[in-house]
Amino acid sequence: EKGLKSLQGILNKATIVKFNETEIKELTGKEKILDASETIAEYGPGIVLTTLGKKGCFVYSDSVKKSIDSYRKFTPIDKTGAGDAFSCGFIFGDLKNWD
Repeated sequence: EKGLKSLQGILNKATIVKFNETEIKELTGKEKILDASETIAEYGPGIVLTTLGKKGCFVYSDSVKKSIDSYRKFTPIDKTGAGDAFSCGFIFGDLKNWD
């Protein structure tokens, strides 16, 4: 949790943060994604996103706490930029008020 405290100044200014499963578990010391997301949210972000690879993602906010399955299962040739693409898609959908 020492790493988490060092990010406090950034997290309390963020509206949306995104981690992958390994990052959020290591950063918070929590094994369950819900618990880890809750811990991150206590530092300020209104939305905590966690990508779960082939399993999809987990979205945490005041009004939503849910796992979302992957749209399609496939084996990527290269995972470079996958998290960035996910973040862009989420933010675009959020700006368009998509559920």
